[in-house]
Amino acid sequence: MALIITSPLRGWAAPLDSVPDPVFAERMMGDGVAIHPLDDTVCAPAQHMPGSAPPVSCPH
Repeated sequence: MALIITSPLRGWAAPLDSVPDPVFAERMMGDGVAIHPLDDTVCAPAQHMPGSAPPVSCPH
C-alpha cells in the first residue's frame, strides 16, 4: 500500500529564522520551514482532514 502525500498549499519556502513569531523562529515546536502562501487555500496533504493549526500573523 502506498501513501501519496502532496503539498498542502502553493507558496514559497523560507527558513524558520525569517518568521517573526519566536516560537517558530527559535524552533520551540521543532525544525521545519516557513511557507509564504500564494493564496488562502490549504488542502489536506493526504486522505485525512487536518486537526488544528496554530494562529499565525502574516504581515503583508
